[in-house]
Amino acid sequence: MATLENMRAPQVLNKDQARTLMRQVADKFKFQHSVADWMVDKGVMSLQDFQQTVTSKEEVETKIIDMMPRETQWVDSKMVQTARMRIAWASTFQAQLEGEKKQSSAESGQDLLPLTE
Repeated sequence: MATLENMRAPQVLNKDQARTLMRQVADKFKFQHSVADWMVDKGVMSLQDFQQTVTSKEEVETKIIDMMPRETQWVDSKMVQTARMRIAWASTFQAQLEGEKKQSSAESGQDLLPLTE
């Protein structure tokens, strides 16, 4: 499942590019843009930054959702937004693994050679 395959980002993005990227992730996983914007304002400038913001799915709630400004208006519910963020965060690792597999396959030439019987 290539959940974020088309959302590869260069190592260094400016703030507008990072905001666009994180809003694309928010749209894909249906969490609200205010969360994506808050993360960019706190320094998340790439998918790698997003991965490194927390070390577990459980920390998504304590280090991202619970740190949002008190006046945040939750679109569905805080619980639903937390679940969606957890899925988005976990999906970045799946996308990274799939990208590494494709790269490894290309480097070994496996994707270029026809299968013979």
